[in-house]
Amino acid sequence: MKPIKYLIASVLFFLGVCVVQAQGYEFKVVASHGQVHKESSNSRLWAGSQLSSRDKVVVGSASYLGLVHKSGKTIEIKSPGTYSIAELSAKVSNGRSSTTSKYVNYVVGEMAKAEKQDINTNHRRYMAITGSVQRALLGKVAALLPEEVVLYEPKLYLELFATNPDTKYKGYKVEIKTLFDAEAEGGNALKTFVIEGDKGEIDLSFLQDAGLREKLGLYEDEPFMMVITPIEDNNEEANVNMGGASMYSLRLLAPGDGKYQEISQELGDEPAETAIDYILKAAYFEEKGLFADALRCYNKAIELAPEVEAFQAAKMDFVERHQKAIMRESAQK
Repeated sequence: MKPIKYLIASVLFFLGVCVVQAQGYEFKVVASHGQVHKESSNSRLWAGSQLSSRDKVVVGSASYLGLVHKSGKTIEIKSPGTYSIAELSAKVSNGRSSTTSKYVNYVVGEMAKAEKQDINTNHRRYMAITGSVQRALLGKVAALLPEEVVLYEPKLYLELFATNPDTKYKGYKVEIKTLFDAEAEGGNALKTFVIEGDKGEIDLSFLQDAGLREKLGLYEDEPFMMVITPIEDNNEEANVNMGGASMYSLRLLAPGDGKYQEISQELGDEPAETAIDYILKAAYFEEKGLFADALRCYNKAIELAPEVEAFQAAKMDFVERHQKAIMRESAQK
C-alpha cells in the first residue's frame, strides 16, 4: 500500500506545482526598504520576490515597496498598510507594456545585488573613483559625465566636485557656448545656469529651437560646449586663467538622427512617474550608450526614493562599469 500512497502524494504535489505555474505571478518586487512582507509570512520581500493575486502585502512605516506588474507597469507603495495584490493588479493591468519593461529581469538582478551592499562601502567606492580623477585633472572642477556628452532627453543632471579633495565650493556657474566662444577668452554664453551646492539639473531644450544653428552659423553635427566654473565662498568665480574652468562638449540628438528616431519609436511619449520607471529607463539608456541620460535617470530615482539604498548602490555599480567613459579627463581651459 505504501507505494500507492507515495504515488498519489507525488501526483498531487505535481498537480499543485502545475496549478501554481499556470497561475503565474501578478507582480515582481524590484526594490524594497524597511518592513515589507506577505501577510502570510514575516519574511521580508526582496528584489525578485513574486506575488500572486491571492497574496496580500504588509508595508510598515517608513518603508518602501517597488513593484512591476506582469504587463510591465510599475507601482510604488510608500504608505503603511496592508495591500491586496488583486486590487493593485486591477489598477494597472489595463495599461500597455512599455519598451523599458523588457529590462525588468536585468534590473531585478541588479537590485538583488545592490540590496546586499553596504551604503558605507558604496560611499568609499565613490570616493575612490572621484579620487582617481582628482589626481588626474589639472583644473579645479570635474563632473560625473563623459567628456563628450550626448543626450536624448534635453535635460542634464550635473554632479560636480572640486578636483582638490580639500576644497569645497559654494556652487558652480555653467555656461553653454558655441565652440568658438568657448575657446575665445570672455566669449558670450548662449545661456548661463548657477548650481548651488554640488548637484543640480539644467534644462537644455533651448538648444532644440528651430533655426538656432542656422542663426549661429553652426554645422548640424557641430557640438555646443559646456563651460563649468566653480564659485568661491566669497561669491567670486575662480580664476579661469589659472585652470578654474572645465569644458565638456555637448550634443543633443536631433529628430533627423537615426538613433533619435529609434529611441523615439521605442520609448514613445510614455512619461516616467515612479523611481522604478527611472531605474528601468536607466538600464535602457545604458544599453544605448547614452550614459548622461542613464545617470540622470539614476539620480531621479534616488531623488524620488532617497531611503532606498539599493538605488544608490545600483548607481555606483553603473559608475564602476563605465568609469573610464564617465570619468575621463576633461578638457581644461
